[in-house]
Amino acid sequence: MARRFKRHGLGLFFASLLVLSDPQGAALSQVNKVDLPTVVKEAQQAGVPTVTVNQLLSLGYENQVESSAMAGYIQFLTEIQREKLPLEPFVNKIEEGMAKRVSPQGIHHALMKKREDYRFTQSTVKETLKKHKREQTIPSEDLVRLSETLSCGISRENLHFYVEHGLPSSSYQHLAITLDSVATLEQNRFDPDMTKKIALAAIKQDYFSPEKKDFSRVAVAAKKKGVPDAKITSVALETIQKHGSPKDMALRLGVKAEDLAHGPVMDTTRHQGAKRHDVGKPGSGEVESHGPGGSEHGGHGGSEGGHGDSGSGGGHDSGGDHGGGHDGGGHDGGGKN
Repeated sequence: MARRFKRHGLGLFFASLLVLSDPQGAALSQVNKVDLPTVVKEAQQAGVPTVTVNQLLSLGYENQVESSAMAGYIQFLTEIQREKLPLEPFVNKIEEGMAKRVSPQGIHHALMKKREDYRFTQSTVKETLKKHKREQTIPSEDLVRLSETLSCGISRENLHFYVEHGLPSSSYQHLAITLDSVATLEQNRFDPDMTKKIALAAIKQDYFSPEKKDFSRVAVAAKKKGVPDAKITSVALETIQKHGSPKDMALRLGVKAEDLAHGPVMDTTRHQGAKRHDVGKPGSGEVESHGPGGSEHGGHGGSEGGHGDSGSGGGHDSGGDHGGGHDGGGHDGGGKN
């Protein structure tokens, strides 16, 4: 009994506090036939880590979140667990929303959009691998990395296009860096056709390793200095062909270290479930998102948005994460993170 209390008692304790401190929420829960302690038990039975449940309940109590809303969040995580999707990005989304006092409706909308992103990415990867008669499993961390590019300026159409061209020859990591680079270039109004040429060449040459992560920064810095897109593309393609470094490309384009000091930063580690400040405005139902390499609208963000890196990025108001209207204020296939 003592062990059981250690595992489940704290979560049920917080659940009880939420119900007792929120009689209206408790009443609503009863109307909706949602009982928070029961929901907590179901989540734990489904495999949602006890520590995760306890952390959410504690944060919910601190922020005076209604028990009915908390029950909804826990139920949603139970569904995610049963679908065998990565939990952490969704937990981060809930935590960000509660901390910023986004309305439960706003958080729920963001969660639904994010789930659709993950489902889309997962099905796209599986269908592509199936065509090549390859194993159709995708590691959790790679699913996160690829799915989060939909919050960073990649449209679903582009994700599908580059997944089909990149798999199975490219690694998931290299493919994600390619997608990040595409988002960065698009957000800085780089010619779409030239962007596609660069990305396809990089996929063919398996160029975008982590060591080449500054590639898009150099291209954007050159564009800001007035170098024509065609010239940048020509140099970029030659660099890719020779497997040269971004530094080599910078020298040829006249880009100096100081030109990169405040440029867009592509950081794929942001797509691995790390917490991101990406959920909306306090007290609103909106979800903000900022982009990964845009120069005019915000910062390089992570999932459905994110905090800015050196003022780069491209998030927009609300209503959809990049690429297909998703969690944060973005636009379809355009540029946010």
